[in-house]
Amino acid sequence: AVVSTQSRRIAVHLGGRFRIHNVKIWNIRSDNNLADDSLHKARIYADTKLVGEVTEMQATLDFVVPKNNATYAEVVSIQAYGRNLLKLIEVQIWGSGPYPEGDQFA
Repeated sequence: AVVSTQSRRIAVHLGGRFRIHNVKIWNIRSDNNLADDSLHKARIYADTKLVGEVTEMQATLDFVVPKNNATYAEVVSIQAYGRNLLKLIEVQIWGSGPYPEGDQFA
């Protein structure tokens, strides 16, 4: 399903504390089959930690968390830049867990 919100932020509540490995976003296409620019400069967060920023428009966007930068979160969110409203097709989050608070590995 296409996600088109009247919001500048989408939050995915994971239902527990997970180690985040990868966040993948499918961008919506415009009428001429180009990636929509509503995600331009959008930022991806794992709780409050910045995971990535959209720097170029593509059909799919992958944000891989380096293995040496362990990132744990209960919420992954996408925050639009400026006045843009978010429009996207799908968000997938890969991780491991859940982990109890304080039970984290580097």
